[in-house]
Amino acid sequence: MAKKMNGKKAPTRAANRNEPDGQTQSQPQPPPYKVMVSLRFLILTGLASILGAFAVGRLTRIVLLEGPRSALLAPPDSNNQRPKARGGGHLPPPVAKVGKPIPHTIYTAKNFDTARTASSSLLIRREEDGATYPEETCGSSCRAKLDEQLEEDDDEEHLPAGQHLLVDMNGIDSAFLNSEERLGHAMVEVVNQASLTLLSYHCHTLVPSGVSCVGVLLESHVSFHTWPSAGVITLDLFTCGSNPLLPVVPMIERLFGVPASLKVKPKVVWAHKLRGFRNESGPLQTWDMGANLLSIMDMEYKKEIHSVQTDFQRIDVYDTISKRFNTLDNYEKSLSADGSYYSENPDLFSPDRIVYLDGIMQSTRKGENAYHESLVHPALFAHPKPERVAIIGGGEGATLREVLKHNTVKDAIMIEIDEIMVSVSRQYLPAWSDCSDLVGSASWCGDDDRSQVYYEDALQWFIDRYYDEKNITDELLDVIIMDALDPHIECEFSDALYNNQKYLTSLYNALSEDGILVVQVGESPDLDDPAEMLTHHKNRAVMTDHLAEIGFKSIHMYGNAHGGYTNTWNNMLAAKSDKVRSNWYRNEAQINLAMQQRSVESKSGAPVFKYFDGATMQFFQMPSKRFETVFCRKEPTPPECLEWRGFDPEIENAGISSFEVKVSGAGDNSGRGLYAKKDIPKGTYLTIDTSSFNVFFPPNTFSIIIEMEHQFDELVPVEVYMHGYGYQSHYHGEKEVTVDSTITTFTNHGCNGSYNSGEFTDLNEFTADLTAMPAALDPDQGKSVYNPVEDRHFRLMLSGNDKSLRDIAAGEELLDNYLGFIGHSSDWQHDILALRAQCSGHAGEITEYEKESR
Repeated sequence: MAKKMNGKKAPTRAANRNEPDGQTQSQPQPPPYKVMVSLRFLILTGLASILGAFAVGRLTRIVLLEGPRSALLAPPDSNNQRPKARGGGHLPPPVAKVGKPIPHTIYTAKNFDTARTASSSLLIRREEDGATYPEETCGSSCRAKLDEQLEEDDDEEHLPAGQHLLVDMNGIDSAFLNSEERLGHAMVEVVNQASLTLLSYHCHTLVPSGVSCVGVLLESHVSFHTWPSAGVITLDLFTCGSNPLLPVVPMIERLFGVPASLKVKPKVVWAHKLRGFRNESGPLQTWDMGANLLSIMDMEYKKEIHSVQTDFQRIDVYDTISKRFNTLDNYEKSLSADGSYYSENPDLFSPDRIVYLDGIMQSTRKGENAYHESLVHPALFAHPKPERVAIIGGGEGATLREVLKHNTVKDAIMIEIDEIMVSVSRQYLPAWSDCSDLVGSASWCGDDDRSQVYYEDALQWFIDRYYDEKNITDELLDVIIMDALDPHIECEFSDALYNNQKYLTSLYNALSEDGILVVQVGESPDLDDPAEMLTHHKNRAVMTDHLAEIGFKSIHMYGNAHGGYTNTWNNMLAAKSDKVRSNWYRNEAQINLAMQQRSVESKSGAPVFKYFDGATMQFFQMPSKRFETVFCRKEPTPPECLEWRGFDPEIENAGISSFEVKVSGAGDNSGRGLYAKKDIPKGTYLTIDTSSFNVFFPPNTFSIIIEMEHQFDELVPVEVYMHGYGYQSHYHGEKEVTVDSTITTFTNHGCNGSYNSGEFTDLNEFTADLTAMPAALDPDQGKSVYNPVEDRHFRLMLSGNDKSLRDIAAGEELLDNYLGFIGHSSDWQHDILALRAQCSGHAGEITEYEKESR
């Protein structure tokens, strides 16, 4: 049997190899392998795979993401301890105020290894017990409320602008500055009291000391860093919300200002800056309050005293100490009672108090006397006898105080639209309206028997009483002082004050015959400014033109650089008569005498004028070159700007050495004459090297000589000298005389138009009409109401700038045209007849006097 088995053929490769090609024996093939799967199995398998993948993914999310996130968001309790800060305490969590929806945010952080520190990252929770997970606590109604709030605040929140508050503090307790927990509590409390939303924050404790913290706000961020050994902390708060940050400053001082010693008060310096881009404007964006106060970081002391929004304006009062003028140490010394110079003179070292209206600085404690005295007293002393004075604005009360210093004043009327401004001034600016030292006055100037205070719109007040000059319903006023809104402020009310013909006409009608209007008109222009009609000073230029058109005789612009402003502040005085003009130009001694005669006495014996005096008034008489410069940039260019602003260096001058004095050939009784020693071409300057050497008799001096010459014979030669050699003018309001003090005074009149120098005219003494002075020669008709060029160069206009009208040969007598020397239309007929007599051979006044004196 075994043998059979061994002989059985097996389908092996060896056997097959023994067969010849093509003769392989055919073998049966096994059937193919098939797997039969039902449709139900496939569906169930797919579903199982999906469910398995979902379960694995969900488990992974819970383990790796949701778990840590829930732990991070969980409130502190016995089962969830936060990392401890230095000292063993815990950092407080950021908390949303009750009722304020928690915003949905995504928190992402990347940190260094913090295992060795006691720092903590915390996310916002509600200000109440319970769950803190935002998605669970903020249901559909909460979400709707939040969406509504976000929709309402959408424009505001997305404006590319913000506020930046920087605070530096010194003299702080080192233990406080080294405690994360106490610092964290202070930061959270500041954020909450400021109605901000702290989303998260974290702190890092530094080795060996110091803490740095930064918090993310819904509105932006807050951060600080401490130097415990130095007692210093610096804080930075930035928000893009609408809540103002200025009220946060005292919160920061209170919560972070833990003193290092009870004897040392922490020093705080801060700055508030507006960041980004905004379309609206407001007090914080002004140059005065915004850029020049709030944003300055190196100011020694800066403290808000009061801030209020009235129906008409925002009022801000601040105390400041600038390093340029004072120090906080000196101020603190002045508060002691150690008998030092500081304590004996505390007013010299006290902070400067500044009042702002809508962000524009109005006055300062250290500069208000200079400002208000320069506004009031030039006008009142220019008036012959001011009895009724009206003040437009002036809610601080200082303008009223200055008016009441004049014993001639019987009625002082203040029309101020904002009663709250007056109340704030009485409480926070008491010295501005203090009349307690004036004999016969009251503690508050408004209670003086001469004072009348109206809380009304001054514009309508004047229009109702004075616009219709045929139906004036109140007594006329001697002086009106307009201490109101600055003309360069671009707003509707500013235009109503300075560009309102009806209102300005009412002011003119309200004034008496010698009445004066004085207006504060803002800062000086710059030398590189264009004409004022093209700048933000347009209202000032428009008002000046209106006042000239209405009928004022003269307008004077004068500045004061001691009022505490960053630029010279200016006032404009408009006079209704020429008599005021003569008073305006009184000399120092005359002003000081008037002050002594007019001023109300003080109870203390101290001078009632702290800034103003005769020397100051003389400074006011001359407008600044800035006003002259922009005046000459008008189009067309005023002719005075081309002729009287100095000498042309391209024109040759025939100096005094080019002439000599000999007997005149102009007539038998012509006396001495001036002759050329060399040829002088046409258009040459004549003796400009000595043209400023002259003798000037101002109106008061001239009138005294005329009045007293009949009493004192010694004055007769002076009178003859004035009339015989001088030429008259009325530039300063009344008759005045200028006499050349060199040999040019011997220049004679060229009869019958034979003159070769001076002013050219087709008329001569024989062809002139005795009844009417030509307009071209009448100074009154050619005089400008406002012309800073004439005001600054009138001496040159009177005695300089003469040129030769034709070629003058050597040996020829220099002759002038005396018709141009007649200073007023009232002298025209008399002087023309005198010239006709001299040209007919009669002796002139000088020749007659010399004959009589021999």
